[in-house]
Amino acid sequence: MEEEEIKLDGLSLNSEPDEIPEKSTRKPIGTIPFKFPHKIYNIPRSEKMDKVLAEIVENKDFLEEIIAEKCFIKDSTVTSITKYNVITAFEFYIKHHDPKQPNVEKDEKCCICLCNYFDDLHKMTYEQLFEHFLDESEDTIVELAKCDGHYFHLNCLKNYISSQKASYMKCPVCCYIYGIMTGMLFRNKVIIL
Repeated sequence: MEEEEIKLDGLSLNSEPDEIPEKSTRKPIGTIPFKFPHKIYNIPRSEKMDKVLAEIVENKDFLEEIIAEKCFIKDSTVTSITKYNVITAFEFYIKHHDPKQPNVEKDEKCCICLCNYFDDLHKMTYEQLFEHFLDESEDTIVELAKCDGHYFHLNCLKNYISSQKASYMKCPVCCYIYGIMTGMLFRNKVIIL
């Protein structure tokens, strides 16, 4: 009487394994560049991309075009002192998924008013991101040109500039000086005008 061999996924109960099946590994298969007017983010392409990111990728060309239009509109109060970049909810969402970006908090806050830019950004659907983008009543979020990653509400920044009553401003985070700071020297001390 011969023994019957039973095989399960390449393994035999009565013999040495023919071939050990490889574990399925989920590696990103490249990245998709998403171009904003001031920066390019790389969205990791993978088999298990979240639904919102997949919809952003699907509408990439359209979104890049309308975001560029929105980011082109600037406020004269701030541009009289420095250049700035408009940041959208889409950019924040993509930034959270770009592996080359430093870790960012899930809910970032404006350091002037201490309010969140977006409530539960990581839980938003594509439709909610798009509604937020179209909503003119939402406060615009900006990044100063020479301060990477220092974001503010545009209205907070305008009030901050107005309160200084000068032709310059300091970044509230790193104190980088924008504009021209003038003063007088009096007994080896500088007096800012």
